[in-house]
Amino acid sequence: MSLTCSTVQVAPTRTIGTGRLSSTAKAKGLSLTAMGGIQAPPVAFAVHLSLPTGPSSSISSTVPSPLLPTVPPPTLAHAALALDSRAQDDIFAAEFLTAAYNLDNFAMSSAASSRALPSWINLARSRKHISRAMDVLDQRDNVRYSAALQSPRNVRRRSDSVGSADSAGSGGQYAYHGGNGGGCGLPDELVEYYGAVHGLHPQNQPKNRYSDIYAFDRTRVCAPCVAGGSSRYINANLVRELHGGKYWIAAQAALPFTAHALLSIMLRPVDALPAWAASTLQPRTVVQLTLGQESGRVKAHAYFPDHVGESLDIQPEGPTMPPITITVLAKREYPEAAAVVTTLRIAVASSRTGQPPHQHVFNHMLYTAWPDHGVPQDRTSLVRFVRLVDRANRDPRSIHAAFHSSSTVTSRAPNAAPPAIVGCSAGVGRTGAFIAISSLLRANALFDAPAPAPGSSPQRPTPHTASAGQQPSSVPPLPASLLGGLPNDLEADPVIAEVDAMREQRGRMVQTQGQLLFVYACVAAAFQDA
Repeated sequence: MSLTCSTVQVAPTRTIGTGRLSSTAKAKGLSLTAMGGIQAPPVAFAVHLSLPTGPSSSISSTVPSPLLPTVPPPTLAHAALALDSRAQDDIFAAEFLTAAYNLDNFAMSSAASSRALPSWINLARSRKHISRAMDVLDQRDNVRYSAALQSPRNVRRRSDSVGSADSAGSGGQYAYHGGNGGGCGLPDELVEYYGAVHGLHPQNQPKNRYSDIYAFDRTRVCAPCVAGGSSRYINANLVRELHGGKYWIAAQAALPFTAHALLSIMLRPVDALPAWAASTLQPRTVVQLTLGQESGRVKAHAYFPDHVGESLDIQPEGPTMPPITITVLAKREYPEAAAVVTTLRIAVASSRTGQPPHQHVFNHMLYTAWPDHGVPQDRTSLVRFVRLVDRANRDPRSIHAAFHSSSTVTSRAPNAAPPAIVGCSAGVGRTGAFIAISSLLRANALFDAPAPAPGSSPQRPTPHTASAGQQPSSVPPLPASLLGGLPNDLEADPVIAEVDAMREQRGRMVQTQGQLLFVYACVAAAFQDA
């Protein structure tokens, strides 16, 4: 199979490079190498891709200039593309070309910089590496999800005391043999470890925004009943960064009947944290990476009013709990970070007569420029947003004075500040990419230094330069996967290792190849901006 050539143009007629798309050993693996080059500021930069789908037809896509750097670029030496043969996926080829171009740009501009670009970022140039990584990551996640789907059946079997353990082997590395998950006969050890009995319970399934995204039991976050009693199910997991060591609460966007449970998480400190990372502080940051509506579909239901000073009562699922009243204290835009930050106060009536309501203030931080199943056009704004979130979570008074002075954290320890709640629509794709970027920025000391304690001098943290599986000395290692380790070449890539570690704690984190590539690009952008 031979495909027509593609061009990269600087407006409107200057051609930077041309290349030819040709088939490889894999039917769906295609590559493009841009040859030649010039050096000129991109006035209006666009990537044009043509993919013939028949004797006389073709499909073209254009990547707008915001995807590409606004500084004078170096020579475009080469760029690797990953392109599925399906017509609708040609835009991802453009994203791959853009990522490689941006890496070229950074490599030249950072030559004289004190912060060298880590060599592992260049792995994003290899179509073969990225495609293989996604295949391996997805195969491992298929095993986890097959085990989760089998877990309710195992519980029923044990409760009925019928039959013997439906397992296949013990220990070692487990292979995925296909099937519908619930009937593939995985070992009991694996089924219990990746079980999702609560998320798949008939009473809780309506609380999952998407039927195929649910919380693993082992790491799930329980929403407390504000009036006492047993906890409630919410589609959220406690997820720890592999390299940065910080804990997050990764959650789906609120549904009308789950908003009360989501807000209740912030009414007390997170009790699921291990002793070394425990915090007496309540969560005070909610990160939302999706708009309320995208492409005409509701992706996240609103649970607070639009205007400052307005209040709204959020009703619980059952009659035994009081409503939570949420009030808008302030709203502020951060255009450089494509962010809208709303400071909110929640209050719940005390169960004791005559006692004042329990109140808590938090910041809701909305990133407005991340399309569903895609990536932001401006990676710099996302890096700035990640840094804004980190600063706001450590020092919420930098956003609004309603927070108590004791809420400011001066320690650089990753879990000195409480976990932030972060979610998109399903709470896996964009959420996973955001946590991965945060982890790698933290591991390489690419966040702003925390505010110094009174009378002390600010200090710039020393990077430990993330390598796969490496963590800050104060952070215990994550448990080894029951699936065994990644192949050595993938284990050596900090981005791939980070994604697999997150998927051990919440499935499907970083869903698409475009999102995976975007992690590399954002870390490169953070080095450039350091």
